[in-house]
Amino acid sequence: MAAMRGSEGFIALAGSFKRIKNIIVKAGIALNEPFVVNAGLFQQEEEALLYGAVEKIRSRLARYQRAHQYTEVFQLMAGLRPQVDLFFDKVLVMAPEPDLQRNRVGIIGLLLQMFLGVADISEIVVN
Repeated sequence: MAAMRGSEGFIALAGSFKRIKNIIVKAGIALNEPFVVNAGLFQQEEEALLYGAVEKIRSRLARYQRAHQYTEVFQLMAGLRPQVDLFFDKVLVMAPEPDLQRNRVGIIGLLLQMFLGVADISEIVVN
């Protein structure tokens, strides 16, 4: 992980992680709460794109974590950057409709829990 710490992908990943964590904390949601997503509530393509990308890597990520292959873990997570950036550019997470807001927080909550399964990278100092 030390070799990745200064990479552009890792720095972007750390920034996304901090943003996601801050949104969830400010919403008053416990970080270990189970996050539920209802694809039927998606109103924007970016919601489906991020959720689909998260679901696509979930099982591989778990295998890499069990095998302590952390370079592969961080590469998979960093590969979500385009979908995460697009999601935050186009989607209002804290929508005024409670169901929609809960669903959008659920999407990023799943991502946060994947990150936390490896490390709280918001606590890692990047150079």
